[in-house]
Formats: sequence, C-alpha cells, structure tokens
Amino acid sequence: MNGEGNSASAAMVPVGTEGTRLVVLRGPSGSGKSSTARRLRDHLGRSVALIEQD
Repeated sequence: MNGEGNSASAAMVPVGTEGTRLVVLRGPSGSGKSSTARRLRDHLGRSVALIEQD
C-alpha cells in the first residue's frame, strides 16, 4: 500500500472471471441465512467461499 488512501481506484480493479458470481444473503436474525449459505456451499463444492460478517 502506498498510503495515499485512494480507494476509488482500488475499487475499479477487476476481480474474478466472467463466471464469478457474488451472492448476498440478507434478512433478520434467525431467518436461516447462515444455514442457507452452508447448504449452498455443500451443494456447490469447495469453490464457494463463505464469508460471515457479524
């Protein structure tokens, strides 16, 4: 990092490939978001990243 704090240019750097998808699960507490995410990962395989934000 160069310390300039230019996050706008960093946000425009392409990441992934044409086949990359981002899925966001939203909902109230206790609605099954984590369970659904784990089941998706189990179904789709190890190529799925599960990122939890508390």
